[in-house]
Amino acid sequence: MKLIYSIFAMLIIVAACVGAIFLVGEPDASTGTAHASIDALQVGGDGLARFQPVANIALLTFSAMLIMFGILLYLGISEHRRTRQCKAWIATGTIALLIVWWSMFGTYSAYLASGEFPMILGFPLPTAFTVYGLWLAGFIFVVAYVVGFRSFIFTKDDEEAYHELVEKFKDHGSTD
Repeated sequence: MKLIYSIFAMLIIVAACVGAIFLVGEPDASTGTAHASIDALQVGGDGLARFQPVANIALLTFSAMLIMFGILLYLGISEHRRTRQCKAWIATGTIALLIVWWSMFGTYSAYLASGEFPMILGFPLPTAFTVYGLWLAGFIFVVAYVVGFRSFIFTKDDEEAYHELVEKFKDHGSTD
């Protein structure tokens, strides 16, 4: 399948999810209600009741967006340089982001259902996945860029061709 069709499929999924959100009714107290004792404060009400109608839609939306992110990264690599190593790095990073997202989603859903959460490195578990997990998963792409730079980003041949162009146009570009 061509990459553009994969991107189009992910966009259709995201668009369908956005449309589905519009069809879900507004939950009670979604804009807050007056606090019982502090006039300037508003409370949101039951988080689980607000979250449940859109939970699966949110899960699907962001999963599709993260998959599309990986596809777009892969699309940014020249076709003749899309090696197994390149595919493996992008797939690993995308899967890591998906695992972190699903973990964030699952632990937040569990918290809403039970009202309890473990603390990890000073944060509630869902927040810890957000704070620590997202950048750690994204770091895979940084390592991939560094490790694969000379094989699928900017090869020695590219560098030589660049220097030849610079030399060729070195004197033509001066305005003196």
